[in-house]
Amino acid sequence: MYNGKISPAQATALDTAFNSRHSVISTQITGTPDNRSVWFDLVDLQGFIDDAQKEHGNMNGVRVYFGAESDRGLSTVFMVPTESSNGSNNDIPGADGLNSGDPGHPPSANYPQ
Repeated sequence: MYNGKISPAQATALDTAFNSRHSVISTQITGTPDNRSVWFDLVDLQGFIDDAQKEHGNMNGVRVYFGAESDRGLSTVFMVPTESSNGSNNDIPGADGLNSGDPGHPPSANYPQ
Protein backbone atom coordinates (compact mmCIF):
# COMPACT_ATOMS: atom_id res chain seq x y z
CA MET A 1 0.00 0.00 0.00
CA TYR A 2 1.10 3.57 -0.54
CA ASN A 3 0.11 7.04 0.61
CA GLY A 4 -1.54 9.67 -1.54
CA LYS A 5 -3.85 7.56 -3.67
CA ILE A 6 -6.76 9.65 -4.93
CA SER A 7 -10.03 8.79 -6.61
CA PRO A 8 -11.00 9.95 -10.10
CA ALA A 9 -13.41 12.42 -8.44
CA GLN A 10 -10.55 13.90 -6.40
CA ALA A 11 -8.41 14.13 -9.53
CA THR A 12 -11.24 15.96 -11.30
CA ALA A 13 -11.56 18.39 -8.38
CA LEU A 14 -7.82 19.14 -8.45
CA ASP A 15 -7.92 19.64 -12.21
CA THR A 16 -10.93 21.94 -11.98
CA ALA A 17 -9.27 23.99 -9.22
CA PHE A 18 -6.34 24.59 -11.59
CA ASN A 19 -8.56 26.12 -14.31
CA SER A 20 -8.11 29.75 -13.18
CA ARG A 21 -4.30 29.39 -13.05
CA HIS A 22 -4.27 27.73 -16.45
CA SER A 23 -6.34 30.57 -17.87
CA VAL A 24 -3.88 33.20 -16.59
CA ILE A 25 -0.88 31.26 -17.92
CA SER A 26 -2.51 30.74 -21.32
CA THR A 27 -3.88 34.25 -21.86
CA GLN A 28 -1.43 36.50 -20.03
CA ILE A 29 1.90 34.69 -20.18
CA THR A 30 2.18 32.30 -23.12
CA GLY A 31 -0.56 33.74 -25.33
CA THR A 32 -1.45 30.20 -26.39
CA PRO A 33 -3.11 27.25 -24.64
CA ASP A 34 -0.52 25.91 -22.20
CA ASN A 35 0.09 22.35 -21.02
CA ARG A 36 -2.33 20.90 -18.49
CA SER A 37 -0.46 17.62 -18.13
CA VAL A 38 2.79 15.79 -18.81
CA TRP A 39 2.90 12.09 -19.71
CA PHE A 40 5.90 9.92 -18.74
CA ASP A 41 6.70 6.51 -20.19
CA LEU A 42 6.72 3.83 -17.49
CA VAL A 43 10.12 2.52 -18.65
CA ASP A 44 11.61 6.03 -18.35
CA LEU A 45 10.13 6.54 -14.87
CA GLN A 46 11.30 3.17 -13.62
CA GLY A 47 14.74 3.65 -15.16
CA PHE A 48 15.08 7.05 -13.51
CA ILE A 49 14.13 5.64 -10.11
CA ASP A 50 16.35 2.55 -10.50
CA ASP A 51 19.39 4.62 -11.59
CA ALA A 52 18.90 7.18 -8.83
CA GLN A 53 18.62 4.45 -6.19
CA LYS A 54 21.81 2.78 -7.48
CA GLU A 55 23.73 6.07 -7.55
CA HIS A 56 22.30 7.41 -4.29
CA GLY A 57 21.58 4.63 -1.81
CA ASN A 58 20.12 7.18 0.57
CA MET A 59 17.38 8.23 -1.87
CA ASN A 60 14.01 8.44 -0.14
CA GLY A 61 11.73 9.94 -2.79
CA VAL A 62 11.27 12.18 -5.79
CA ARG A 63 10.46 15.90 -5.89
CA VAL A 64 8.48 17.23 -8.86
CA TYR A 65 9.24 20.78 -10.00
CA PHE A 66 7.28 22.90 -12.44
CA GLY A 67 9.24 24.37 -15.34
CA ALA A 68 8.81 25.87 -18.79
CA GLU A 69 10.31 24.62 -22.04
CA SER A 70 12.66 27.20 -23.52
CA ASP A 71 11.74 26.43 -27.13
CA ARG A 72 7.92 26.47 -27.03
CA GLY A 73 7.38 28.07 -23.65
CA LEU A 74 4.94 25.36 -22.58
CA SER A 75 4.77 24.34 -18.93
CA THR A 76 6.42 21.06 -18.01
CA VAL A 77 7.55 19.18 -14.93
CA PHE A 78 10.87 17.63 -14.02
CA MET A 79 11.80 15.27 -11.23
CA VAL A 80 14.84 15.00 -8.98
CA PRO A 81 15.70 12.41 -6.33
CA THR A 82 15.58 13.40 -2.67
CA GLU A 83 17.18 12.24 0.56
CA SER A 84 16.28 12.73 4.21
CA SER A 85 18.46 15.20 6.08
CA ASN A 86 17.70 16.61 9.54
CA GLY A 87 14.05 15.61 9.24
CA SER A 88 13.60 17.22 5.81
CA ASN A 89 13.36 15.74 2.33
CA ASN A 90 16.06 17.55 0.37
CA ASP A 91 17.13 17.36 -3.27
CA ILE A 92 20.27 15.26 -3.67
CA PRO A 93 23.03 17.69 -4.75
CA GLY A 94 24.41 16.91 -8.20
CA ALA A 95 21.91 14.13 -8.91
CA ASP A 96 20.47 13.77 -12.41
CA GLY A 97 16.79 14.53 -12.90
CA LEU A 98 14.11 13.37 -15.35
CA ASN A 99 12.32 15.49 -17.97
CA SER A 100 11.32 13.23 -20.83
CA GLY A 101 7.58 13.70 -20.65
CA ASP A 102 5.24 14.51 -23.50
CA PRO A 103 2.61 17.25 -23.36
CA GLY A 104 -1.10 16.52 -23.24
CA HIS A 105 -2.99 15.96 -26.48
CA PRO A 106 -3.83 18.72 -27.07
CA PRO A 107 -1.63 20.47 -24.48
CA SER A 108 -4.63 22.30 -23.00
CA ALA A 109 -6.73 19.14 -22.50
CA ASN A 110 -8.24 18.68 -19.04
CA TYR A 111 -8.31 15.51 -16.95
CA PRO A 112 -9.09 12.85 -17.98
CA GLN A 113 -7.56 12.47 -21.43
